[in-house]
Amino acid sequence: AKISITYHDKSGLISADAVLCQLPKENIKPLYEYLLRQNYSNEALAFSVHEQDIVLSLLIYDRYLNEETGRAMLRRLFDKADETDNILVEQYGAVWKEN
Repeated sequence: AKISITYHDKSGLISADAVLCQLPKENIKPLYEYLLRQNYSNEALAFSVHEQDIVLSLLIYDRYLNEETGRAMLRRLFDKADETDNILVEQYGAVWKEN
């Protein structure tokens, strides 16, 4: 997954977004249900949909960020993105994103 990191200077919000794959053309209800269940149990990570892309995001304010927490949270994002894109494609019919 391609991950982009942005920083909003005024608020101090750091976001890291991993674009995992794209929504399937049909039978998307089970996929949405899966994403919602995952959002309920994922600490500091959230799934969303932007246009046809399925995105996994990490949000943290700079005042809570240090080297240790940053490394751990980004590792969690990388690992979850790597695990979840395969699940979405293989089990829920999502489509790999063309780069």
